[in-house]
Formats: sequence, structure tokens, C-alpha cells
Amino acid sequence: MLYLNLGVNTDSKLTTAVPEEEKYSGVCEKVDTTTMHDILVESRVLKTPEELVVMRWASWITSEAHCTVMQKIRPGQRESQLESFFNYDCQQKYFCGRVAPYTSICGCGPGAGTLHYHHNDKWMKDGEVVLTDQGH
Repeated sequence: MLYLNLGVNTDSKLTTAVPEEEKYSGVCEKVDTTTMHDILVESRVLKTPEELVVMRWASWITSEAHCTVMQKIRPGQRESQLESFFNYDCQQKYFCGRVAPYTSICGCGPGAGTLHYHHNDKWMKDGEVVLTDQGH
């Protein structure tokens, strides 16, 4: 059985994207496009006490690392250094390992206003806006 997450997001009202049928035809005899979506939707709504503890802990780690980045940021640094400050703080204080939930976004100047900016290779200038989107 191949389970695909096909359904409508209750927040955005957008339909989830799934591979075209030719990508998976012949892989499995049966394809289920309803079960997975219902399970995932429910998991977004209800959290166990243990899941809440983990989410709060991850938020604490992330908040502390963002504070470290804000303390260390200086004009003349590269955007990639902000990512390094963040990752170092998470790894050294909390032994988070080298796996992050998503690729860090650290943009300055025009990069700060670019959705899903991922280059992280510009030099920061004094007075520029800086945006970071990082998490653990």
C-alpha cells in the first residue's frame, strides 16, 4: 500500500501537492490518498503532554540561540556567520547535533526581504536590515 498525503490544508485552504501518478504507478497495487492526510491533520491539532514538553524545550533552545546571534552580530560579517553562531550555540549548549529542521535563512539588505532566501553569502553593512529564520 502506498499512502499519499492528499487533502486540503485547513489553514491555507490549499490542496497538498502529491507526485503525478506516472511517478508511482507500478510501485504498489493500491494507493490510499485519504488516510495519511487525516492522520497528519489530527497530529497538528492535538499534542500529548510529552510532545508539548519537547516543543517547549525546542523553543527555549531556539530562543537562546537567537539571542546569541543578536549579541554577536556586527557589520562586516557574512550572513553565513550568523548561521554558524546559531548552530554552534545549539550544539555546544544543548548537544543538538548537526541536524536542523530546515535550512537556515540569514539575509541582509535585499536578501532580508526575499522569501526562502538561502544563499547566506553576503557581507553585512552597518545599518542594513537583517532577517534570520533558524530553528532547532
